[in-house]
Order: sequence, then structure tokens, then C-alpha cells
Amino acid sequence: MPFQPTALPPLSGVVQPTIVIDPAVAPDVEEIVQAGTPFHVRVRWQLNGAAVALMGGTFRVQAFFEGFGNRPEPNVPGAPINIPLVPVPGHWYQVDIPVAGNALPAGAYNLIALITYLNAAGNPGPIAGFSDPKIVQIFP
Repeated sequence: MPFQPTALPPLSGVVQPTIVIDPAVAPDVEEIVQAGTPFHVRVRWQLNGAAVALMGGTFRVQAFFEGFGNRPEPNVPGAPINIPLVPVPGHWYQVDIPVAGNALPAGAYNLIALITYLNAAGNPGPIAGFSDPKIVQIFP
């Protein structure tokens, strides 16, 4: 899903979350994970547009799981991760968010990555990015 600026000038971008069982071994991308297995949500994103060169600050990255049916909707434990903004249009960012093996009980979940822009003063700016939901199955 593209970034959604609320003010001009126009910006565009992409947000891509994936599940990675072991970040030291690539590619190890999964959509089906056995319950109790720790994993990472790897979030890659890019921001484009002339205004990127004028920006400063950080991106705050979070991952959320939405359960189907009666499933709980836990947030990934831990604080959001802040990544310094590189003022170069088209720069690719990547961060791995660890998820404990007991964080999600068995079931199906939508995974959504959310990226919020914080300006140089640390205040939220008028730009946010989020991914399309990605279905993840946790099996017993």
C-alpha cells in the first residue's frame, strides 16, 4: 500500500511486511508458522518524491496482527522501532521486529505493518504508510 501524505507536495511509496523465521538465514520467508516458534516481521519500505530530499526525522515502525473469528488481536510486544530517515528518494529501508514464540495462539491472522513519520523535533508529521493485510497461519 502506498504512503498517504495529507499535505502537498505529493509523495509515494510502498510498505512490504514478511514473516522471517531466522533472519540469519535468507531467504526463510514463511506464511505458515508452528505455534511456539519465535519469528520476525521483516518490514521493507520506500518513499519517493521530490519532497523526500527536504525531510528530516525518523520513521516509527510497528506490526499488528488481526485475528479471524474469535482470535485475539495482539500487538507485537515491545516498543515501536524508530529508523532514521535518509533524505534520498527511492531509498529502501528494512527492519526486523522480533515476535516471541508465545505471542500468537494457533489461528489465522492478518499482518499489517504501520509506518509513521516523525519530524526532526520528534512530532508526528502528516505522512503515514501501511501495508495491505497479509494472511499468516499459526498452526498447533
